Amino acid sequence: MRWLKFVVVLLFCSTSFAQAIDTKTILQRIRENYPEGKAVKAEYIRKTTTKIGAVMGEGQEESASGEIFFSAPNKLRLEQSTPQKEVLVTDGHKIYWHILSKDEVYIYDFKSQGESVQTIVNVFQGMKGMETEFKIESKAEDKSYKLQITPLNPQGEFSSILLTLDEKFRVSKIAIKTISGSITEFYLKGQQIIPPPFDGYFQFAIPEGVKVIKEAQ
Repeated sequence: MRWLKFVVVLLFCSTSFAQAIDTKTILQRIRENYPEGKAVKAEYIRKTTTKIGAVMGEGQEESASGEIFFSAPNKLRLEQSTPQKEVLVTDGHKIYWHILSKDEVYIYDFKSQGESVQTIVNVFQGMKGMETEFKIESKAEDKSYKLQITPLNPQGEFSSILLTLDEKFRVSKIAIKTISGSITEFYLKGQQIIPPPFDGYFQFAIPEGVKVIKEAQ
């Protein structure tokens, strides 16, 4: 029965090791998965539940799907394919949101108007440089990790983020809860590294003939 004792010890040690990984280490592993100088793409499904739907458990839910592209520290592209085609691109300075069905392009300033986009960017950076602004709690689960991220001094729209990572510390789900009670969830799958050059993914040329709407900068 020595083999059984060995297996029991091995399982105990493995479990203890998983639980011993602290929050700081988890954040660092996230950054290693999405380093500067590389770009990652993944398929996504986005679900948004309004406050009424969240409280009552009713079907007040909107969903969309497409592809997401990210390159540290602050480049992001969302190509929505359903229910309607939209493209959102930021280079860390401006945000361009192109609604193809309406021939409209909205332009926002990233720092002052792009809180929801910045939230996603911060997640892929492992909240780098922002640890003192948030309370971050981690929990190891079966083949996954969860991070509960809560601002210490809430000033914007969101009240908390629940981040789910797979066993390789890749982001698999982002759940953003707003102060009003609405919840937006991103489910990611099929992550892969994009070979260079990839700068074109994070640049946006305004198409001719579209209506350009510049939001307050």
